[in-house]
Amino acid sequence: PITRRTLEELIETVGPLTLWHFGLCKDAVLEEFRQAFLAEQATVEDTRAQLEDRLPQILAELKRVRGSRLRDVLNRYETTEQSIPPNRRADNLPAAKRALWEDVASPETANELLALIRRGIGSYGYGPARVVFELFQNADDATLQHPPERAPLCRIVFQTESLRLQHWGRLINRPGRFAESESEGWQRDLFNMLLMNLSEKREEVTGRFGLGFKSVHLIAREVGIASGFEASCRVKGGMLPEVWEGGRTLSLDESRAGRRATLIELEIDPERNAEAEEARVAFASCVRWLPATSRAIREIELNGRRFRAGFAETAATGIRHVVFEGAEPGQALALILDQNTTLFVPLGSDGPQALPETLPRLWLLAPLEEECRAGWLLNSYGFRVDPGRGRLAGSVDERAALFGRLGRALGQKLV
Repeated sequence: PITRRTLEELIETVGPLTLWHFGLCKDAVLEEFRQAFLAEQATVEDTRAQLEDRLPQILAELKRVRGSRLRDVLNRYETTEQSIPPNRRADNLPAAKRALWEDVASPETANELLALIRRGIGSYGYGPARVVFELFQNADDATLQHPPERAPLCRIVFQTESLRLQHWGRLINRPGRFAESESEGWQRDLFNMLLMNLSEKREEVTGRFGLGFKSVHLIAREVGIASGFEASCRVKGGMLPEVWEGGRTLSLDESRAGRRATLIELEIDPERNAEAEEARVAFASCVRWLPATSRAIREIELNGRRFRAGFAETAATGIRHVVFEGAEPGQALALILDQNTTLFVPLGSDGPQALPETLPRLWLLAPLEEECRAGWLLNSYGFRVDPGRGRLAGSVDERAALFGRLGRALGQKLV
């Protein structure tokens, strides 16, 4: 494993070989390195401070049960807050919020908070079957924002007590291109991931509601997040981050072609094993198509099994040949209906063949929970969906107009 001391020894060895004046600046170089090595702790502490400041408002909006510990600790905070003289609020209010945070972080109270957050996520239409798709979508967005030099890959490992997903796209809280970083909120990734219903994603990426990551709490008791030097924490109670000392080492150990990994590690709640199995089965049943429907990731490794998709042009404009490789090889035609929409027709040795009956037909990168009896698969980044991202939004007339337009585009491809 890579430790701080290992890297310090490397710097001390290589420095004199590359910089003739290294001896004069050795202490300054090592100090800069040590500060960078502690960067994720500063990121976590800054995120915690922002969440701590908003915690009273967050708790006030949750539907707490009368007589619960959460209700009691919030009542105590409100009593303290109301007793602070106006001329002392700036000095005393932060301490009151810190005491509230510490009360909420106690194991029993944190469990109550997690239960309320699960209820809130469920109220938006999210279910366990969406969990891994949401993590994959985030990985695809990050890969689109900072593509790796090697073929984009997402690795997922399901175990009885855990789930780990890792990718090599843009690191969490990494600003990215300077002109875009502030407007897109990338430097506040971790905060946005932990605060419900707050998202600063662009139009080009798939996520729109900022709730997707929080769906992990439907099956997880605790969540680990590690992303290079930028962020390394474990999240309890659905939104309470603590520095994860071993996370940075995992991220560096899993580097690929010089790119550090982002890891999301779920500790499965033993009381949610059935829900976790539902998440696994849902993802496994669709994984073959995800390298074709995603924007950037073209290879998925699921418990050691590889799924790849490659695209090649054909003689016909707007029609591409898709080759699936790995655990479930095959072919398909991809008919480009517009800049956001592709219709896939699976191919067999004798031409077009039927899709499995259980495979959803409508996708927004990931499958939607819509009934559609058709022989093709339609993937559109332009679909309007409900906050749970499982069903199409809009009126019957709006949907009819949408599919009418897509049908005319398909007809032109077939002429």
